[in-house]
Amino acid sequence: MLIYPNSSCLLVVDIQEKLAPAIHEAEAVVANARWLVEVAKLAKVPVLTSEQYPKGLGRTVKELRDVLPEDGYMEKLHFSCMSDPGCNEKINSLRPNQVIIVGMEAHVCVLQTAIQIKQQAREVFVVSDAVSSR
Repeated sequence: MLIYPNSSCLLVVDIQEKLAPAIHEAEAVVANARWLVEVAKLAKVPVLTSEQYPKGLGRTVKELRDVLPEDGYMEKLHFSCMSDPGCNEKINSLRPNQVIIVGMEAHVCVLQTAIQIKQQAREVFVVSDAVSSR
């Protein structure tokens, strides 16, 4: 299956300061996610970043903040990005046919986001070496 840059987006889900220490192989997840963000930018693929309750869980880790576009951040209070009205609107405004997902809490936030995006008849690619859980 091919990914088409002109009809896709990269979604970075909840790779946050207070989650990272508890995540299995967090350093590798962050490094792989960072690499994908850099590739996406080179290919002109839009990059969006969700932060689950940043007041409590902190911001996106510094290693990623350094390369993420400032206008792509979305705060959320739901596990799924698609259940949060602001995130849903921002993702849908890009009209992606394909969504590439990296992130933390693969068993909750990444999974629920992927399921709901798939329910919108979009292709979903969860990058296995750029997601993890506790």
